[in-house]
Amino acid sequence: MVEIREDDINALIASLHEKDDAVKIYTLGIIADNSKRDQAIDEVIAFLSYPNEDVRAQAAKTLGKIGSRKAIDSLVISLHDSAEEVRLYAITALGRIEAYEAIPFIEPSLKDDSSKVRNEAALILDFLGWKPETLEGELLFYIARFKWDEIIELEKVDEDLLLQFLYDADCEVVKGVAETLGKMKVEKAIQPLFDLFMSADNKDLQVSLSQAIALIGGEKALDLLLVASIDENWFIRKCAVDALGEMKNLLALNPLFDMMKDDNLYVRKSVMKAIQKIRDSVRRNVPEN
Repeated sequence: MVEIREDDINALIASLHEKDDAVKIYTLGIIADNSKRDQAIDEVIAFLSYPNEDVRAQAAKTLGKIGSRKAIDSLVISLHDSAEEVRLYAITALGRIEAYEAIPFIEPSLKDDSSKVRNEAALILDFLGWKPETLEGELLFYIARFKWDEIIELEKVDEDLLLQFLYDADCEVVKGVAETLGKMKVEKAIQPLFDLFMSADNKDLQVSLSQAIALIGGEKALDLLLVASIDENWFIRKCAVDALGEMKNLLALNPLFDMMKDDNLYVRKSVMKAIQKIRDSVRRNVPEN
């Protein structure tokens, strides 16, 4: 094994040829802080195509610290790496290098499967002075930055594109999209929201999905929530009842009365609250003599 002398750039370069990937990762990290790191630029760039994704990620991270424009083309290629962390660090590195010419190549990362990569792409694009030229670009930027209120304020929203993110791997993205669709009252989102609500295994997400359905409202929302209110899963029943209470629709009263004997205490409590909300809403809307 080559002795690693952290102050000797030649020794560090030699250490990169050790068989142990852990040594490679450690050495790449040390090179990033070496005053003569520019001398290792070619060796570090070569590791962007190394089989081990952790090594590739550290190479991208190190290239960002080196800051050499010589790495730009290779980092752009790494934007398509199969590993999330490599793509993320490649974007970060291009930002640190201030690679303005890479903006057109970073922009597609706003559609990356990873919310972390999308967020980093949005941050770096903003840092580099990028401004969206299309409504789609603006929407993707706000989704990447979790800026849901800004989406609602947009002049026009591609609802189909927004709906695609209901199936994102990041639960927080799905919650944000669901709540946004609810506030925007996107009727064609009701069925997808309901299907996700019934199949989700995350309780916080189920709450957001059911509340989004209630926000959209209408006959279809009412019918689907009533179906969910008799589901065998008590938490689905509870969420559906809570949502029915938020809808404040008189047509939900009789089904809710039937649920007052539900075998689950939490559901029964929600039923009572929902009935009270509907009654209060009716009283407020009755004109005085």
